[in-house]
Amino acid sequence: LVVQDVNAPTHVVWGRILDYDNYANMVPKTIDSKNYKIVPHKPSKANNFLEKEIYTRMKVGFPMLKLEFFVRHYLYLQQHNSLTWTLDYTKESDFDDSCGYWYIIPHPDDPDVRTRLYYSVGVSMFDWVPKFVVDFMSSKALTDATAWVKKYSELEWEKMKKDGRANASSSAEQKPKEPMFALPFGKRKREEEERLARE
Repeated sequence: LVVQDVNAPTHVVWGRILDYDNYANMVPKTIDSKNYKIVPHKPSKANNFLEKEIYTRMKVGFPMLKLEFFVRHYLYLQQHNSLTWTLDYTKESDFDDSCGYWYIIPHPDDPDVRTRLYYSVGVSMFDWVPKFVVDFMSSKALTDATAWVKKYSELEWEKMKKDGRANASSSAEQKPKEPMFALPFGKRKREEEERLARE
């Protein structure tokens, strides 16, 4: 788990995180990123207030190696201030598995113009993936992930202030709530989805 304070309001931070089509210009090692499906939901207690599912194809690049993977994001912005994800198990990814979450709240000391974000990711790689890639994806990726969000959120906030578009009290601002994460990880989740598909 990584905790990062950002000098920008939460709606600006969310804007960077959800800008998947622009990840190649912001996220280290990302060479391509594109949403291929978005499924809106009506939030309710029955679906834990899920707002939408966002399916994204991503590709990361290392020397002599490129890895493609397909991610299924679950957005719970209004009720839980969070975004969780797993792989899209209907497609073949170059990762064995991956899951994680963002949890984003107004900063307790300066809630109108600062953000505190929490980030966690788990990655399982196939045996053929080189060790340096495994190390990057499981450790350095944690700090890199929060560093790029901080950098580009603060740049965007400064730009908005210069352009006169800065409005700290966005409708996206929410009171912090306790996160309710259910992060299925590994083959159990995959087997469950395959079982449901057969029924």
